[in-house]
Amino acid sequence: MSEARDSVKGPFDRFSAAISHWSQFGRERLLPEYSLLQRAPYLALAAPHRSSANGHCQLVRCKDDWVAINLPRTEDRDMVPALLEFSQIGNTWEEIHGAAGERSAQSLVNQGRLLGMALAVLGETVQAGMVRHDDGSVLFSSSAGGQRWRHQPRVVDLSALWAGPLCGALLAQAGCEVVKIESIARPDNGLGVGGTFSALLNEDKVLLRFDFESAHDRRELQRLLRGADIVITSARRRGLDSAGLSPEPFVHHQPSLVWLAITAHGLAGSGAEHIGFGDDCAVAGGLVVRDCDDSPCFLGDAIADPFTGLHAAAIALKALATRSCGIFDISLAHTAAMVNAMRSTGL
Repeated sequence: MSEARDSVKGPFDRFSAAISHWSQFGRERLLPEYSLLQRAPYLALAAPHRSSANGHCQLVRCKDDWVAINLPRTEDRDMVPALLEFSQIGNTWEEIHGAAGERSAQSLVNQGRLLGMALAVLGETVQAGMVRHDDGSVLFSSSAGGQRWRHQPRVVDLSALWAGPLCGALLAQAGCEVVKIESIARPDNGLGVGGTFSALLNEDKVLLRFDFESAHDRRELQRLLRGADIVITSARRRGLDSAGLSPEPFVHHQPSLVWLAITAHGLAGSGAEHIGFGDDCAVAGGLVVRDCDDSPCFLGDAIADPFTGLHAAAIALKALATRSCGIFDISLAHTAAMVNAMRSTGL
């Protein structure tokens, strides 16, 4: 499996070079560590195979293709009978594997998504022709010009879990002032509260805890957002809209604002309401490894997450250096497909 992880060393080096190139216009050169792709040593996770490192996601064979099914939350496990259209189930994964063989991959995924679950057909993002290179020809250029920052950029990090916080950590290392906003009611414990890895991602940020039910705290958040150069979010469109955080009004009133909208399958379009996490989104992008019988296995731990964090940081630093602005739609599945394409071509 170490050889499989090494197969993404080339894409990692390209993202790292882009981050280094664009950050040099603001501060010193920044070279991310390859260890950022690995969370398992910090959280004592198992080696992945057809079950993910954290054990929540499995690759399941349907009658026509492979599907990743992710059950990280209690409500996901409670939805399994409805997913399988059973009145009740015994052993969850045994029942899933047994029933999946009688179903088409797409029908199972469609059913899961109607229920708000995180499922993906292997390589579906590539198959749908949705690989976006996000201006990669310029992003990865070593010759494109840039300008020094006029002031220390302020980043408001509203994201959770891994990709967004990693992006914020890289921007902090590049010299930005990063303010991480956390909900008092729903702390970001996706990486383990107080854990070493969580500390690694947030040690260079100013942490503010807000009560989003409080009118005072909501006004303070609006004030912070109005003074930001970069905003990082990781919620779906519906979540942003319901929280009063639709990016369009902010970008309209702050023409220089860079809004990094990190999602599972896109801020807009057919995937905007689809739930997704690092493991299933990696499968959606085809970012897997094959075993001796050519069956797919997970490549590392939630690999779409760290690559999306690197991708978003490179885009943000380029935007700062070139005085670009606007809403940048950066999804885990599209990034995984992009990395897989780079890996396949040896880039």
